[in-house]
Amino acid sequence: AFIQNSQTLRRQYPAISRRYESIERPAGREQNTTAAPDTASEHRAETVHINGPSERSLERDREQRVFRLLKNVERNMLHLTLYQSYPHLNYENPFATRLPPKEHFLKKSNLSLANILQNYLTTIDQPLPNDAEHSGNRTSDAAIRRVFNAASLRYLSAKGYSPNDVMAWAWILGTEQTYRAALRLFVWDSHPGHRPTPLFVLKLLLRRTTLDVKAFRVLLSYSRLRINQLSLGTSASVIQLDEINLDRTSPHVLQNNPLDIVRVKSLVTLLLRKARELWPEALIYITRSFAHYLIHQLDSSHTTKAEKGGIDSLRAYHFNECLRALAITPRRGPFASAFIQEKAQFELLKAMASHDPVLPVNRQGYQALIAVQLCHPKTPAERVYTMQKSPSWPPWKEARLGMDTERGDEGMKSRAMQVMSQMTEAGYPRSTYEEIASILAGWDTDGSPTIQTRSLMPMAPSQEQRWNRSKIDSAIWSARIRATRTLREAWACFLSYQNLYPVPTQRVYQAMAEKLVYSGVIKENESNNPDSPLPGDGYEVFPEPSSARDVLYVPTEPPSLDQLLRQMASQGVRPSESFVSLLLRTCPDPSTGLKYACDFLSRKQLRALCTTDHDQSTTKTLSSIQNRLVDSFIACLCSPVPYDDCKYRLSEADAFPVLIRTPLSSTGSILVSEEQTPDEFTKFSQPRALSHAVQVLRSLKPARVSAWLPLLKALGSYRTCASERHIKRDRQWFLAWYEIIEVLHWMSETEVEAGTDGLRTLCHVFAGAVSAGIRSMSTAEEALLLVQKAKDDKGSSYDVAATFEIFVLDGLRYLKTYFDRLVHPLPVSPATHSEANNNNEVAALVNKPLPEIFQVPGPDTLHALVRALGTAEDNDGIMNLLQWMSRSPTELRKRASQSLGGHRMSRRTLTAIRIFLESGGNEDPHYIGQGTTSSSSDPESSDTEPTFSDGYVEEAYQIITATQGLGPWPSDDEVREYIFIFIFISIFYFCFLS
Repeated sequence: AFIQNSQTLRRQYPAISRRYESIERPAGREQNTTAAPDTASEHRAETVHINGPSERSLERDREQRVFRLLKNVERNMLHLTLYQSYPHLNYENPFATRLPPKEHFLKKSNLSLANILQNYLTTIDQPLPNDAEHSGNRTSDAAIRRVFNAASLRYLSAKGYSPNDVMAWAWILGTEQTYRAALRLFVWDSHPGHRPTPLFVLKLLLRRTTLDVKAFRVLLSYSRLRINQLSLGTSASVIQLDEINLDRTSPHVLQNNPLDIVRVKSLVTLLLRKARELWPEALIYITRSFAHYLIHQLDSSHTTKAEKGGIDSLRAYHFNECLRALAITPRRGPFASAFIQEKAQFELLKAMASHDPVLPVNRQGYQALIAVQLCHPKTPAERVYTMQKSPSWPPWKEARLGMDTERGDEGMKSRAMQVMSQMTEAGYPRSTYEEIASILAGWDTDGSPTIQTRSLMPMAPSQEQRWNRSKIDSAIWSARIRATRTLREAWACFLSYQNLYPVPTQRVYQAMAEKLVYSGVIKENESNNPDSPLPGDGYEVFPEPSSARDVLYVPTEPPSLDQLLRQMASQGVRPSESFVSLLLRTCPDPSTGLKYACDFLSRKQLRALCTTDHDQSTTKTLSSIQNRLVDSFIACLCSPVPYDDCKYRLSEADAFPVLIRTPLSSTGSILVSEEQTPDEFTKFSQPRALSHAVQVLRSLKPARVSAWLPLLKALGSYRTCASERHIKRDRQWFLAWYEIIEVLHWMSETEVEAGTDGLRTLCHVFAGAVSAGIRSMSTAEEALLLVQKAKDDKGSSYDVAATFEIFVLDGLRYLKTYFDRLVHPLPVSPATHSEANNNNEVAALVNKPLPEIFQVPGPDTLHALVRALGTAEDNDGIMNLLQWMSRSPTELRKRASQSLGGHRMSRRTLTAIRIFLESGGNEDPHYIGQGTTSSSSDPESSDTEPTFSDGYVEEAYQIITATQGLGPWPSDDEVREYIFIFIFISIFYFCFLS
């Protein structure tokens, strides 16, 4: 019927037929047959009407309407025919689906540099199959013509690029090692004749899951040069970027294509996120470059028409947005990174204050400053004020001495409270966020004092203004529970909230559960120790007051953690994933943690976490679980087990799962057997918990160091084994060493760096193994034979030392290499000869604008390294470490000040250096002081320069006394205290385990 109607219409309207055929006819091709002339229409007389169109024009309009109708009908019928014959084709646009895949990709989307590069990578930059070698050239030519067609070449030329640049971008992205790709990017753009690589290539490298700190450092240096429009091939790249004045910079240094604010803001946001994950110290340098860009390089040409004339408002907006981004808590060392966040925020504030006019801080900026100040420890004045608080509640200031009345209000208002006062003076009223922050900063909403609590406070959510009264009260009362000292004070706050709302929210339950969890770690306040923790410095719960009149009355006694969880379950309150993470992370043993997992996780989540056979559904479930919950579950599996419990006597395969192969059950899990369900296996002990943690990490391969650190800590601890006669404590040191080496190799495959935590664990295990070998050489040889047998059975990657002497030498070499990799900025290790020629220049360009020390080790890490070197009698290694410390005293002193007791641990590190150098590796007190011929132990008691019989001791004395920040030389009292703490207690611990 459609064909007949179509033919009838064409016969009735021959003009339509000619027009339709001319459209269907290909361009430049004539038909053999021509349509008959329309003689009737040619000789038809035209009647002209005065008040309307002519008959000819009306007929032409009717023909056009019918022509459009015919086209629509035929197109719809064609769609219907194609859809019935080929259901896989697109019904709306069937012709597009018939194009070749690559041409369809370019035609469907807007042409861009990223699309051209993707087309090149998927079409040309692919290995040819073996059977296509004879036709490889013809295929390559066709592929090149298809990728670099006329439209692509015109687009590349308009952007200032060529196909050679596309090939270079593919060469940069072609390597799987991000560090090598970063070096390639730096080398390519440092050439003076090359146009800068598009930023999307840099962002692709930054978004790689295998990005490590080495590669990030190179990409960060490259990004800073791009943001501040500096050429990579000039000497200006080695200048400190925060001191550059672009108005005085030579024109040949600046690039000709400045970046607009949208691209710079996107790049800075990505850099800040990666810095929080990998290297928090980089936040300062990213902030300096961005502040320099906003002040000196952002002008009206970067703004839209709506923003012209408001460039200062645009600057203020981006400054405050950067302040907010800097308040996000980093993953690595969240509390220790608060000093870095503060310094980065101060860089922005100085730039805002030096601008003319002064750029204002908005509410979000003030909240970002408050969040960072809450992470800081108490200042000396705040510590004195905290110690003067009465033991009763509320904790008002109590003058115990006459001088306390003369102190006044010093330390009463914390730094966070001072920021809130400035915010109020600026005209911003307090919101719920400020009320919560005020409670944690030491003052309640009614003006009564609380306990200044060091806490991680996230930024205010955007939907906070839409919170109802109950949600606001829940957030405020949970903060009040946290800002307490004792368990009864927290329980009193919980009961007060329960009087207002009979069913507490999970937020309030979580705050109370946190107090119950850490109530087992009750801290006694050591008033005579200035470095002792005070209430609010950590999670620890302090004991109740000794006086009955100061004890807070509560109608009921605080419950246990299990009782609180049962009450929560009876009221139908489900814990959040962060609540479950807290329970798993702090569980006393794996069985208790698995019980919490069964109670509060869904069956799908539990099955996904307790199996290693990850199918599609299990993988989807794991992707929906927060990373924090997965890390807490691994920490639960790695939690310590009681030594005296016979049910935790592990087999060799379960005690050392990295060395010895552990068989899986038919369920694909080592936790759940074929006869057990997830509800049943928590009733029994879990001897295979550590083995399952190893299997989960090997299966998931997480690119987060927080998931691997619990396993490293567990491998470095003592493990009770059923066959004690084969694997005693001394033998376990050697097995643990090779297990940790193997796990670090797994981490390197996913480009995850264990950092200073991994170095401390290595030093602890190595010192224990060397001490065990010194006590009994046969024990060391037997342990090495066990490791070699396990390696032959499992086929691990590590190399086993043949003798104890070789073990010591290999261990020292490994520790020193690990330390160098941590502290040195850019260990260049080229993979190819072509890249080796440029690496020295790249290192010079990369290193200068960034700090000389990559990761500043804490005093506890340095102390562990000194003990490992001293136990192995490596005096040369100790002296090299001391010389390195003398070159960076300022950085080490700042790092020590970031933690309570940091300076005391620094003194212990120097004391350990003196002890090991004077005793020659023997920690027996009888040998200490043998290298000193005259009194040098107490420099204050003698004005004469001491003399030494040992050259190492004399050199160490000169270095320590001559370096400001390291001296003075450790005294005899410090030596005696060190011997008592670290030697006598370790001897007692060894005898107890034996």
